[in-house]
Amino acid sequence: EAAMTKALTLALEIGNPPQLWKTYQTLGELHERKAERAQPRAAYASALEVIEQTAQRLQDESIRRTFLSAQPVQRLRQCLERLSENTPERENAPGGPDRNN
Repeated sequence: EAAMTKALTLALEIGNPPQLWKTYQTLGELHERKAERAQPRAAYASALEVIEQTAQRLQDESIRRTFLSAQPVQRLRQCLERLSENTPERENAPGGPDRNN
């Protein structure tokens, strides 16, 4: 985890978006393996934020769509959705799995 935190700091310092989102993704996977709850969601959300910011800078709409639909990006979205679906807050929210609210 310390190595990933150091990699994240370095990626932030040099402004390397691909390395930055991949590091956030790896941190999310690490936290998920440790059965943590909030940390993986935060890391995956940060990775997707970097991806979205990068996509906004792409002027060609076709390239932007291709980038956003790429398999690594879709896997990240799926991880975040899966974690969001399994949160206690969502389970108890109106319209969540417990529909009696």
